[in-house]
Amino acid sequence: MKKILVRSIKIIAINLLLLVLLLESGSIALYFHHTGRFFYFAHHGADTTVAQPSDNPFLDEGGPTTVKRTLHPYLGFVYEEHARKRLQFSNIDYAPNNVGVLSPYDYPYKKTSDDQFIVGIFGGSAAMYYGFYELENHVLTNALKQLPYFQNKQIIVLPFASGSYKQPQQLLELNYFTSLGQDFDLVINLDGFNETALAYLNNKSGLDPSMPSVEMFGPLVQLANRGFSTQELTLTLEILKLKDELKETEAGLNKCRFATCYTFRWMKLRYLLRQYQKKSESFGSVTKNRTESDSLVHVDKHEQPLDDANLVPGLVALWAKSESSMNELLTAKRVPYFVVVQPNQYYSTGRKFSEAEAKVALNSSSIYAEGVIKAYPKLIAEIDRLKRSEVNVINAVNVFDNTQEPVYVDSCCHYNRAGNQLFAEFVAGEIMKSLKTAPAGRSLTGAQASRLPLKNRN
Repeated sequence: MKKILVRSIKIIAINLLLLVLLLESGSIALYFHHTGRFFYFAHHGADTTVAQPSDNPFLDEGGPTTVKRTLHPYLGFVYEEHARKRLQFSNIDYAPNNVGVLSPYDYPYKKTSDDQFIVGIFGGSAAMYYGFYELENHVLTNALKQLPYFQNKQIIVLPFASGSYKQPQQLLELNYFTSLGQDFDLVINLDGFNETALAYLNNKSGLDPSMPSVEMFGPLVQLANRGFSTQELTLTLEILKLKDELKETEAGLNKCRFATCYTFRWMKLRYLLRQYQKKSESFGSVTKNRTESDSLVHVDKHEQPLDDANLVPGLVALWAKSESSMNELLTAKRVPYFVVVQPNQYYSTGRKFSEAEAKVALNSSSIYAEGVIKAYPKLIAEIDRLKRSEVNVINAVNVFDNTQEPVYVDSCCHYNRAGNQLFAEFVAGEIMKSLKTAPAGRSLTGAQASRLPLKNRN
């Protein structure tokens, strides 16, 4: 009997050990799939924080979080001082600068040498991550260095993009920082998704599509008003609790020493983010009927959502006019301007998704899909007209079509390491083509062409 008991215990122990090893192996594989790195190698070094110098006191209490914003009188909203963001596959954190933009530099950034060349990057979260990727991997910088003009230049990449920004926020942001004295030598605005998906959600919530995203702006406005119904107060407390849980979970995520621990906490983090999004949407639905006279913050609204026949052309026109206005402002300053229309999984280009990537990238109940499906084709059709108006538009919607490797990291709009690399290489290549081959007054306008050494410029 004793031998049977000992044998049973051994079998149970062996099975438990095998289960642990299986879970750890599967977690290591999942981590590698999402990040392109081996878990244990990725965690050997201490994390590096890209932020302001340590003598900036407001960073001392900064903790990791992904959802903190604060109202801004000109830009709609910016990141709250304790917010941190990083590329999903990187260990470098980015903190808000003096104006609430996630950047290693204070703004306006002043040149310290005539050899410095400033590249500004504008847009929403995909543009923000593109900027982070460029800061860490120097894809565009290395491409530009191939031209004689740039060989002795110090290329400074300034990220101005922010999650959920959409036109005309980039236009307003460009004007705002230009008025503060920010100089640029080249500007890239990466957009398209937010201008369709988020503007479409605004309309559903009763907000004018030109207003900042209801997902971010709505709750902030209500917090500013401080006038809550019982339901609003309940949702607010739930949202605040979720924010605290997100902060704790993300902090715990970075402390994991085993891949299994990381996987379970990562799954919890994804769940909490989905819950936060749902609660925020519910909050917006509850508060959308509040009258303007009750609010401390003016928000343009519609009594009834516009139908698609009236909404979609308006979304596209707003985007096109904003791009033209940015181009006019920069052309007057002889600064090359490039609009990049980003790829998105809900705009069909014929790309084939593997079963594994489809589970990550495609969500049949996504709140973003409808706006992209209905408005992206119209937005892309507007590209030729913008080009005829001498706006440099890089259509990147097909950039992933020829790769079978997974490129999407979520069911919204963001890319993994492979996706960011492909995207960055494509953008750099298209910009290089314009700088090397565009005759004056064509791909670059005459004023812009005189700014840089174009190969065929007269």
